[in-house]
Amino acid sequence: MTAPAGAPPLYLTAPEVAELLRVSTKSVYRLAADPSMPVLRLGGRGGALRFPRIGLEAWLRAREQGAGRPRRGAGRRGGAP
Repeated sequence: MTAPAGAPPLYLTAPEVAELLRVSTKSVYRLAADPSMPVLRLGGRGGALRFPRIGLEAWLRAREQGAGRPRRGAGRRGGAP
């Protein structure tokens, strides 16, 4: 299934997601390890990644609303481990 001419693609590559989020491609691969991020792995482990645009947009909205995973160190007091 392809998107109509002029419409955004249904699936994005890691470099396209990086450009959208304004982060490095390496950061996108790290984010893809998060089980909550919508990603398709083509060809099994080590295969190409594709990110469904609609799922990615929903994932981003959820993170904007605070539904994402807490940041490292969040909730710590006094800086002690």
